[in-house]
Amino acid sequence: MQRVYFCTGTSFLTGDDVADAVLEYAWVLAQYGRHDLVRVPTLHPDGSTGRSTLLVGPASQISSEDVVTVGGDLVDREFVRGLKDRSAHLREPLPVAQFDDAAAFEVDEG
Repeated sequence: MQRVYFCTGTSFLTGDDVADAVLEYAWVLAQYGRHDLVRVPTLHPDGSTGRSTLLVGPASQISSEDVVTVGGDLVDREFVRGLKDRSAHLREPLPVAQFDDAAAFEVDEG
């Protein structure tokens, strides 16, 4: 498990893969000057699960640390896959239009 600390002074427990995906996504968002809302699966002190909402962007300061817990790791493969897909999408180069006809760029100045 990981305890994730957010710049607001709050923290929450979540699974190792979830925390890694959040930190990676935050890094990618910062690289591209973007921001996003992320609803992170969390583990409450009473053992129940929930979600914490983070606004993640270039100014976000997020860190995590290993935590030993009695129960198993919080696993949410769909969440992790979704963040990894979002990260990959941001890293993809934008398509560049290809024109075969240079006349398409001629400007009528008259």
